Amino acid sequence: MSEFQKIWKIYEESFPKSERRNLALQKEVLKNPRYHLRPLYEGKLLIGFLATWELDEFIFIEHYAIDKKYRGQGYGKKFLRNFLKSTDKSIILEVEKPETMIAKKRILFYKKLHFHCNPFDYVQPPYEENQEPVPLLLMTYPDPISQDAFKNIKNKLYQEVYGRG
Repeated sequence: MSEFQKIWKIYEESFPKSERRNLALQKEVLKNPRYHLRPLYEGKLLIGFLATWELDEFIFIEHYAIDKKYRGQGYGKKFLRNFLKSTDKSIILEVEKPETMIAKKRILFYKKLHFHCNPFDYVQPPYEENQEPVPLLLMTYPDPISQDAFKNIKNKLYQEVYGRG
């Protein structure tokens, strides 16, 4: 099985259909020079992946997942800490609203790594025409953002990541 196929399996198992691309769209986005799909290894074991967009003002973590076999073993924290140390840019990511125990745990995970949950209403545009938009929150590192900064970030994400003018 190829590295991409292993990452794809983790991707499909880790994100609901409404929060991910189909295979054809994913293969298309891999061609974008701003998009980076990073496999995460511990020795020779593929543990997970990090998918980012290198935008001018910040880096957007679009997807971050650890294979379910390795969750809860500290790999998520380790890999993300290393990534944060590797850049001076601000980091932006989307999280589900804290309406379920899993969403609350996920937000707490990022807060422990010094991300800030911003209080502005945000909706992830659908990846495909037959999908619904997803209400989410934006978390930022290392600092919280103002409403004006939020609007700029949202516009940049809609344009660059989601292809919405």
